[in-house]
Amino acid sequence: MKSKPTPYVVKRIQIDRARKGAADDPDLTLVYSFFAESEKYKSCFKYIIRAEKFKDCYAIKYYCTRAKHSDYKYSRVLNFFSAVETKRLMVVVASIIPEILTEDPLASFAFNGSRTYDRKNYIEGIECTQRYRIYIELVRRLFGDKVFYITNHDRSSACIFVNRRANRDVEAATKRIFEMFADIFRVV
Repeated sequence: MKSKPTPYVVKRIQIDRARKGAADDPDLTLVYSFFAESEKYKSCFKYIIRAEKFKDCYAIKYYCTRAKHSDYKYSRVLNFFSAVETKRLMVVVASIIPEILTEDPLASFAFNGSRTYDRKNYIEGIECTQRYRIYIELVRRLFGDKVFYITNHDRSSACIFVNRRANRDVEAATKRIFEMFADIFRVV
């Protein structure tokens, strides 16, 4: 008999080092997994978190494995969770940041609030997405502004945390990181 997974326990499951490939391939990818519990379905759903390092900044992404074969896996709304459960899920995703900082203390981070695609073919606009609005609220509560200089970019729904210890000129670093990710991920 299969045992029930422990919800919200994040485990690193893989480390991918850079390979000679496209210029927009990450230098390093840390892959984590965890299970999120849904009260509505009385069940756990497996999630994957990818922290892709480009130079000194990690782009954090996550998806439910139920959507892993979808082109929109980072954007799909699966309606498994209440609003409170969704925020808890995002807090769990953000919990990898302190772990990464212990190994890479000068790292900066970026999130992009993906556009929502749902089963009714609703496609959210790119500006100020609902995920982005939740991220910026949670990020400020979880991290404050001592370690990171936090910048929000409403037009592309991007949130960048520039590590203050690694960057004396945080505004220049923010611009550099945003331009790098705008080029890699084709965001506006």
